[in-house]
Amino acid sequence: MVRKLANWKVESSSLETGSLDNLREELLHSDPAFRKLWDASTAKRAIAIALVRMRLEAKRTQGEIATRAGWDKAFVSRLEGASGPVPDTATLARYAAACDHAVGVVFAAVGKRHARITDAVTLSSPTAPHPFEELKGDDFAIQGLEQEPVG
Repeated sequence: MVRKLANWKVESSSLETGSLDNLREELLHSDPAFRKLWDASTAKRAIAIALVRMRLEAKRTQGEIATRAGWDKAFVSRLEGASGPVPDTATLARYAAACDHAVGVVFAAVGKRHARITDAVTLSSPTAPHPFEELKGDDFAIQGLEQEPVG
């Protein structure tokens, strides 16, 4: 049996098991339009997850972040959601400040197994003035694999 969910056809097995992971995988493999949207939202989903982790580590609610940053709670909820645009750097810095966290931008030369940070910029930091700049020149292995030289 096939059911239509939104504009996607989905085998009933995924719907009956209640597994969102199975449903997502089924849609990713069967619908090129869904796959394109999913791939395009990768960065936003990763940032949303990072924001939620930061807030939880700070032991704050969305309402507390909103108050500290001078935003509406609905805006914080949208920032932490998987859809919508990637937040700009000023918004990320303000969110991090509301969590008493630092945030920065890191640029790296990345090989298959190794990366070297070529530059880093601190956008906001509650303590040290430029903690991200200290990362410049650091090398690290990617996913625990053997290191290789990077350009």
